[in-house]
Amino acid sequence: MLDPRIEPATPFTETELATIGQDLGRTLPKEYRDFACVYGGAFVGGLIDGDPELPILTFFGANSVLSKLETHVDLKGDGVLPVADCELGNLYVVDRRNAVHYINYYGGQTTSRKVADAFGDLLKRIVVFDG
Repeated sequence: MLDPRIEPATPFTETELATIGQDLGRTLPKEYRDFACVYGGAFVGGLIDGDPELPILTFFGANSVLSKLETHVDLKGDGVLPVADCELGNLYVVDRRNAVHYINYYGGQTTSRKVADAFGDLLKRIVVFDG
C-alpha cells in the first residue's frame, strides 16, 4: 500500500539507480532504492517532525539527482546523495553512513543539520498537514 502522505511520480529504473551509484562511487541505501523504485520524484509538502525549520517539498526524480550532483560537485566528490528539497531550494542529502542531513543555504551561509540516522527514519518522521 502506498503512503498517503506522499504523491508518487515516475519511479526510478534499475539503470538510473546504477548510474547514480556509479556517479557517487558507492552503493545506494536499500531503503532509498526501494523508495525510489516506487515513488520516484514524489511530492510531499510536509515538515520533518512537524518542525517549520525542516520543510520538505519534493523528492528528486532520477534526472534531478544527476543534475544536483553536477551542480554540487562537492556532494558528488564526497559520495553524498541529494534526495529531496524544500520550497527554498535547501537540500536533504544522504551521507556515506546513510544518515540524512538538511543543508540550508539561507542568508549566504551554508549550514548542515543531521535529521535522521537513516533514510527510512526520515520517511517515518514526515508530517503532512491537511489543509
